[in-house]
Amino acid sequence: MADEQVKIRRTAVVGGGYMGGGIAQCLVLAGYGCALVDADAPRSRAAKERVVAEVRQHERDGLVPQGSADLVERGLVAAASIEEA
Repeated sequence: MADEQVKIRRTAVVGGGYMGGGIAQCLVLAGYGCALVDADAPRSRAAKERVVAEVRQHERDGLVPQGSADLVERGLVAAASIEEA
């Protein structure tokens, strides 16, 4: 078992606040698809929009490479529920 490698295909973060959103952003920028879920679908969508907006600002400030926000926008899914995530 120790020699077997596990291939991570998808990830999920429960909680779309600043910490959860930041973790989700890092997962996507590391190459993983990620579902972000909060208390309900509207909050999940709002959390995704906030994360993408923050990454766009980071691009303008030179903190992340250009194209990072587009990558996060494509790779981050706002899930309506934990089950969906």
